[in-house]
Amino acid sequence: MEANKTTLLVTPEAQSLYHDVAAPLPLIDRCLPAVAGVRGWNGFATPCEAWIRGDVAKITTMRAVGVDERICTGETSPRELFAAWAAVLPRIEGTELWMWSQQELQQYFSIDLELSPKNAKDIWSVFQKKGAGSSQPQDKNLLIAEAGRPLFPSASLDEFPEIQESQYAETTLKPVFNLSPIFDFSDLGRWIRRIRRLGNRAGGGISCWEDLLEVLMVRHAAFHAAGCRLSVHGTVIESAVQWTPGQANAVLKTALAGTAPNKEETALFSKAVMESCAMMDAGARWTTELTVQGKLQKLSEGLIHHLSGMAEWGMLPKTVLMGAIPTQEGLNQMNQALGSECAEDILFAPTGHMGLYEGGLRKFVHLLGNQKLLSRLSSFRGNSAYFAGVRHQRYRQILCSAISSLAQKGLIDNAPASLENHVREACLGADCSTMNEE
Repeated sequence: MEANKTTLLVTPEAQSLYHDVAAPLPLIDRCLPAVAGVRGWNGFATPCEAWIRGDVAKITTMRAVGVDERICTGETSPRELFAAWAAVLPRIEGTELWMWSQQELQQYFSIDLELSPKNAKDIWSVFQKKGAGSSQPQDKNLLIAEAGRPLFPSASLDEFPEIQESQYAETTLKPVFNLSPIFDFSDLGRWIRRIRRLGNRAGGGISCWEDLLEVLMVRHAAFHAAGCRLSVHGTVIESAVQWTPGQANAVLKTALAGTAPNKEETALFSKAVMESCAMMDAGARWTTELTVQGKLQKLSEGLIHHLSGMAEWGMLPKTVLMGAIPTQEGLNQMNQALGSECAEDILFAPTGHMGLYEGGLRKFVHLLGNQKLLSRLSSFRGNSAYFAGVRHQRYRQILCSAISSLAQKGLIDNAPASLENHVREACLGADCSTMNEE
């Protein structure tokens, strides 16, 4: 397979760092691992849907190139979904996502051919047979030490001990506090049902802002008791927004009454929820995850306002910026807004979305290394529901190649022990101590 002929380990030092240090390390990801013996596809009807629709990066790419929304949202057959993804692949050849897709077919389904529109029909027949078993394929030779399952705060947590014992014996499976649906008003009926379930789960209704905060604190504590140490807050708004409890209460009541909040009201409400829950995260010593679009060449007004406000109150949790590629200008701006001590708590996460762009992950690691910020590298997020192993392998090859190159340039200490330490810390991520804390 051509995809497997492309190697990133071009120097003996990079090869040694990968094979001797990086490859044996366990994985930590916000995904469910592909473990032998797990029956079914955890919410997906077929392996095809798990492979494509369970992969945020693939669906995002399909939408970006204009694939019919009917296919992206699931209103189609698995065969049509498979054909649609095959048609997209030539358009993204050269990206990490293209590479991952080909290697996933080989590793998980033993298909050695490169998928393309020309052979999609033939490969589909093989794919169906390979994925017809009752168990998911396995991430061979990989120990996924810790995996997270993002859950809305109203979710039942009773299932975790049972899942841990019966299906993920070698993996610590922890819930992740998924906050973003609380301010997603795109389907108001669904939002109202979620809010009602949230109130019921905490033993009370939600009719005002004070009720919502009390319920979130109850569920935050419940998630903490179940092992959660990570809170997903979604995308930070671009502009700075001031809010008061009275304003947040008015938006909440408007939505509960059946009227969808407008753009400005949604921005205010999301800021209120994010800041309130960030304080809970800081108090519980959790890590907060924020999604940022594009380079941090110039931080958005909204992000600066959010982070600096939390720092001023002394309640800035360890924060992971997802998808942000830091530049020196952006880092200087962050240090000025937060102070250098608080800025040290801002980490940068390599993500599967960076694989959508040719050289995206490599540029990300080199930028951090050139600015001597490998210590602020968060653990890799594969953005795949069940097939993260290939992505972690590939990312770790990129990482070892970059660290070897940085050492050759004299940008980091080239002593073997120092290089091995850089690899270990970067593979596990600067946030792993918080995620593993009991």
